[in-house]
Amino acid sequence: TEPPIDFTHYLGMNLNAVYVNTPQSQVKLAHAAADAGLPWHWHVYGWQDSSGNYLPYDEQLQNFITQTLALGGATAFKVSDEPKTSTDIQAVAQSAQWVRTNHPELMTYANIALKDGANWSAFLGEVITEIKPDMIMFDRYPFHTNVELAPGWFPRVMAVREAGLAAGIPYGGYLQSYVETKENSVPRVPSESDTRWNGFTLLTAGYKMLQYYVWAEERVNTPYKTTFMDENGNPTAHYHHAAAANLEYANLGQCLRFLESTDVRFVRGGAAGEEGLENWSFNAGGDSRILNVSVLYGDSTKNGMIGFFTD
Repeated sequence: TEPPIDFTHYLGMNLNAVYVNTPQSQVKLAHAAADAGLPWHWHVYGWQDSSGNYLPYDEQLQNFITQTLALGGATAFKVSDEPKTSTDIQAVAQSAQWVRTNHPELMTYANIALKDGANWSAFLGEVITEIKPDMIMFDRYPFHTNVELAPGWFPRVMAVREAGLAAGIPYGGYLQSYVETKENSVPRVPSESDTRWNGFTLLTAGYKMLQYYVWAEERVNTPYKTTFMDENGNPTAHYHHAAAANLEYANLGQCLRFLESTDVRFVRGGAAGEEGLENWSFNAGGDSRILNVSVLYGDSTKNGMIGFFTD
C-alpha cells in the first residue's frame, strides 16, 4: 500500500484549500484531504472527441463525480479547464449545469486562458453568459527566463476584472509555482519579490481567490515540476516566500472579500506608464481627497499600483 499523503508542508504554507486536479490521477488526493478534514476544490476535465473538442460530462463521469464528492469536504468545483472554442464552451456549460443541479452546495467556477490577439471581451462574455460560473478565473504565468516580465499581464488582469464586475461575480487568478525541465524552458522560479508582486497585483485589482497550480511530482513523462519542493521533497526558498505572502493575502482577504473594486491605477516611478493600466490622476476612483500618490521607498525607478474599493 502507498504511504498516506502528508499535509505537513501544505499546512506550513498557510494555504486554506486543497486543489485536486483531474479525476484519474489525483483522486487519491481528494480522499486524503477528506480524511484530514481539509476543504478541497476539484477540477474535472470532460472527455474530448477525436478533434479535441470538449464533451459534456457523460453518465460514467457524472457517477464518478458524485461518488467522490460523497467523501465530504469539497467546497468548490472547477469545470473543464481553458475552453477555447464556442463548441468547448457549450460542452462546459452543460457540465456546469449538471454540477449546479446535482451539487448546488458547491461553488462552480471556470478558468480561461486569454490568447494574444483575441477579442478578450467577447470571449469572456461568451464564457460567463453560457457557462454561468459563480466565479471566473484566468491563468497567466509571467515570470520567464528570457525577460524580467512577460508582456500582457496587466491587460489580462484588467480584462478579467472588467468581465467579473460587469457580470456581478467574483474573479480569481493563478499564481506561478512551476518550472519546466525540458530544454529551453521558459518559466523561471519566482523570487521573493516576484511572489509578492504576483499576488498583490491581483488583490489590488479586486481579485477574490488566488490559486497555486502545483504540478504533482508523481506524474509520468511530464516536463513540469513544482517550485515549492526540491528533488528530495524539502521546502525550497520559493515555498517560504509563498508561505509568508499567503499569511498576508489571508489577512487582507478578511476585508477584501467584502469590498468591490472601483478603480485601479498605475503610480509612476521610473516608468511613464504600464500597459493595461491607466496612470493615477486626481479624482481617480472618484476620491477627491487623495491629492498625490508617489513612490517614496527605494530608488526613483520603482513604480506602484493603487486600487480603490467600496463596501
